[in-house]
Amino acid sequence: MRKSLDGWSGEVRIGGQKRSNLRFADDTILCANSESELGQMLDRVEKNSDEHNLALTKKKIMIVGGAFPLPVLDALKDFERVEKFLYLD
Repeated sequence: MRKSLDGWSGEVRIGGQKRSNLRFADDTILCANSESELGQMLDRVEKNSDEHNLALTKKKIMIVGGAFPLPVLDALKDFERVEKFLYLD
């Protein structure tokens, strides 16, 4: 993940700090300001994963929140959209 986002300039502020992703164990949350930015990040992660013979579990990928209006990018159209996600309840 770290290599995938090397040189990435996009980020959001969470608690006053700039973040592009949050990680815990083998889970990652990508933080983006727009759908196109999210698509670009996901492309980078997929490319880097392929280079290391790793695969994303696309059935587990969700886009959280209604921040991005429809229509969606083709790269993101197959992912589930949810209003909120509770992690480690």
